[in-house]
Amino acid sequence: MPKPDVCSADIGLLLFVAFVMLRRHHSVLARLIAPFAPYLIAIGALLPTSATVIAQEPSHPLQPSPQLFLIQHYDADIDLTQASQRRIRGRVKMAVTFALGQSDAVVRFHAKGIDVDSVAWRGIRVEYSTTNNTAATADFAAHVGDVSPSLIPDTLTVWYSGTMTHEGGTLPWGGVHFEGGILYALGVGFTAPYVSTTRHWLPCYDHPSMKATFRARFTMAAGNDVASNGLRTYDTIIGNRRIVEWSMTEPSATYLLTFAHGPYAKVVVPWTTPIEIYALRNTDTIAAKRSFSLVPRMADVLTEHFGPYPFSKIGYCATTRGAMEHQTMVSYPVGLMRGNDTVNTVAAHELAHQWFGDLVTPVDFRHAWLTESFATFSECLWLEKLSDTTRYFFSVKSKADEYITTIAKSEGVFGLVDFPRTGGSSNYPQTIYQKGAVVLAMARTIAGDEAFFAALQSYLNEHRLGTATTDDFVEHLTSALGERTQNFVEQWITGKGWPILSVDRERLGTFYRYTIRQTQRTLHPDWPIFTELPLNIRYVAPNTGDTSDVILYPNDTGAIVLHAVELLDINAGRMSRCLVAMEPATSVDNSELQPESQPVSLVIRPNPAQQKVHIDVEGANGATSGTMVVDVYDVSGRVITSLNIEQDVIVDVSAWPAGTYTARLHNDARIISSTFVVAK
Repeated sequence: MPKPDVCSADIGLLLFVAFVMLRRHHSVLARLIAPFAPYLIAIGALLPTSATVIAQEPSHPLQPSPQLFLIQHYDADIDLTQASQRRIRGRVKMAVTFALGQSDAVVRFHAKGIDVDSVAWRGIRVEYSTTNNTAATADFAAHVGDVSPSLIPDTLTVWYSGTMTHEGGTLPWGGVHFEGGILYALGVGFTAPYVSTTRHWLPCYDHPSMKATFRARFTMAAGNDVASNGLRTYDTIIGNRRIVEWSMTEPSATYLLTFAHGPYAKVVVPWTTPIEIYALRNTDTIAAKRSFSLVPRMADVLTEHFGPYPFSKIGYCATTRGAMEHQTMVSYPVGLMRGNDTVNTVAAHELAHQWFGDLVTPVDFRHAWLTESFATFSECLWLEKLSDTTRYFFSVKSKADEYITTIAKSEGVFGLVDFPRTGGSSNYPQTIYQKGAVVLAMARTIAGDEAFFAALQSYLNEHRLGTATTDDFVEHLTSALGERTQNFVEQWITGKGWPILSVDRERLGTFYRYTIRQTQRTLHPDWPIFTELPLNIRYVAPNTGDTSDVILYPNDTGAIVLHAVELLDINAGRMSRCLVAMEPATSVDNSELQPESQPVSLVIRPNPAQQKVHIDVEGANGATSGTMVVDVYDVSGRVITSLNIEQDVIVDVSAWPAGTYTARLHNDARIISSTFVVAK
């Protein structure tokens, strides 16, 4: 074969990469260049055709590689008549285009656990090969021969069969499960090195960088139903078989495709876009109507903040293992569906994913925070609209506390982007959920509502139905944060850790000079000094005696200095909540002052509790530290009871609903909290 001309090959490569990447990202530039796409392809057709023009490396889940092909659509026929054995037999047709002519071309796809029986290209069977089945390689390569650039797709058909599996491990999540009479697929794995797990039931190019439309016809026993992506376009019973077809015209990442097969009944909740709940027939339909009764209001809230709902339906289907934001058909835990929880922050979280993750998808899984941080932050937005800003701030603060006191200790301390996945971490560590939500809440405070939500909508609009990276999001965040953007990103998004604050007090006549310092680098020299910290502080002002409720930012050394008669609260008030921790004690450099109260802690036992709990406030030496007030909140942020504690207090919780509660104590400039569980 003649060696291609280097200059022509370079031009062809440049045209090809530009064409494919623009199509995948669906950016403003892509829409502008779309009318000229045929000309780019025509120019590419004039260039030398050779498989050596570009090294077609398979995409790693943490690093996309441009492919010479583009799969635009999946059309599947799937037989689930042996669902209880997790057996599947299917055929999937992939609509494939090439933007550059090649010889000896390949189309790569993934299939995990299921057997590939045969492959055809343009209706003619072709050879296919397997790789080492590692995370860094594609599982299969179909050898399709010589191809020419075309706007009209060719068809790659894969016939397959076998027993569907999941990611494995001690607590498997991603892949296919059969539990409680339901056969269902979850699109990502927590520990699987390949992350995207649709390959366990559908041969596909299983990487988020390549989105496609989807249609599937499922055959099953007549007594069951299948919930899937898009709209139901066909449903008939022939003898003892039922055939159901689902079709989705909006492109989707493969990890957002799903099916759930079982004895379902459809519950319809009225809204401008169809809302369909697939509950277990004869047992859960009444509970589902109540649990999802506020979803229309959730959708209104998220539409207000993020723009119009982007898809043809809102769907939830009952599964057993957890919630997952499959595009237009969320997998939702059956236990929660039966819980009659109308506030339903889980439903709000997954609904928010339809914008963040589904409408705009991370180009690879290094950027998973672009989905989970935003959905978790949306829980706070939902509670704010359902109640008020007090509930919003309580939710943000609870997430900050959980991250610092629990999550960081178990997972390690790292940034939101390209995080480690070993040790206590995973493909989806709680860090990107809870820390990420608080980081977005701080960005909202710094920018203000109008600029912040305008930036979110601008990001969504530019990358609509495509993919994005963290840099893409930061480009839009810059319009909201301005000159603070670079420091904010380095400190909170790519950086690690959080500010640890100490307070010094010096008497100046009738008032004090308070210096709030950052001390985290004493123990963690690789943590930054946080200057982009909108710290809400309440204090009694000198001269006037009025209570000030303000946001103050640290200087370049990380310090905040203020004059006050009394410092009332740090990271409290009506304006902001941040990801901060306080040192256990406050230091005072004036010998005339009385010693500060000793550091205290909340002790709650037993935990979990069923009938009664003992709540005690203990000093550092184990002694009770005077009379203090402890408020107990439920998960929605309501105060259940307030306690004046001098010594061990016994609280009767026998009539309290089962769930998690938070006891909070205000002590000096700190808020001390402890959670406990009431079990029934």
